[in-house]
Amino acid sequence: MQYLIIGNLIPGLPKEPYRNGVGAYEGVVAHATASYAPDENQVSYFINNWQKRQAFVQYFVDWDSIRQTSDINFKAWGAGPTANKRYVHVELCQTKDPKLFVESYKRYVWLLAWILRRRNLGVIDGKTLVSHDFCSKTFKDTNHTDPIGYLAEHGITWAKLVADVKAEYDKIDVNGDYIKTSTGNPQENEKAVDKVFVEINGKRLSVQGYLQDGHSSLPVRAVAEAVGARVEWFPTNKQIKVNGKDITEEIIGGTGYSPARELAAALGLQVDWDGTNKTVKLSKGCVCDA
Repeated sequence: MQYLIIGNLIPGLPKEPYRNGVGAYEGVVAHATASYAPDENQVSYFINNWQKRQAFVQYFVDWDSIRQTSDINFKAWGAGPTANKRYVHVELCQTKDPKLFVESYKRYVWLLAWILRRRNLGVIDGKTLVSHDFCSKTFKDTNHTDPIGYLAEHGITWAKLVADVKAEYDKIDVNGDYIKTSTGNPQENEKAVDKVFVEINGKRLSVQGYLQDGHSSLPVRAVAEAVGARVEWFPTNKQIKVNGKDITEEIIGGTGYSPARELAAALGLQVDWDGTNKTVKLSKGCVCDA
């Protein structure tokens, strides 16, 4: 199972590299928010108060969405200076509703696993996957104990979380920035998936799409924004619109992908396939419904 990551980046945040460089995080800190509110409330609060609090994290997770508030390639201020220069920070939004907890916990486990798999760090308790409680006791920069107490409210131990993240991590296959979670169907998992390049009016984009069963799919937001199109996300029904048009999408590793021809039609672009160079070529012109 994959989940969309909604971008709610807080403006004006510092861009400070990890101790080993930009993007070189060494693991992830699992947090809980300590307040019972959805992720959009948490994001709104930190947009207005991060400077006063001298705190911000990369992600908030609740029962119906995941929101990214700062760039994963740069350190956040989530658990004191020693932890911050090593780890990404993920906050689990708290709820008293058991059903909502189950939904938020699934997203939490997936996101923690995905972050670790991005750099092939493995799931190592006390090294690549740590709690804020661990950071407080080990580095002594803070005195927080989350998420231990909150997880216990819902019958989850830290050991259970680590095991669940490990199980999810083992399902995730890395292919560059393309991350696909195993479905459990052996026949489906054996289908070949190849990277494809994307060109717009002869200029190659830095992002890539994928080719599966003879059909190419492209990252929606990156392609649309490259041509100045409007992209809208509707969390209620999990729908993306491009220039006001509904499009089919698949969420993989937090990124929405759409069939190349469908996306091209929404953008008013011609689409051609260069099989020799595995490149989807988009250009201005008439788009056919082939």
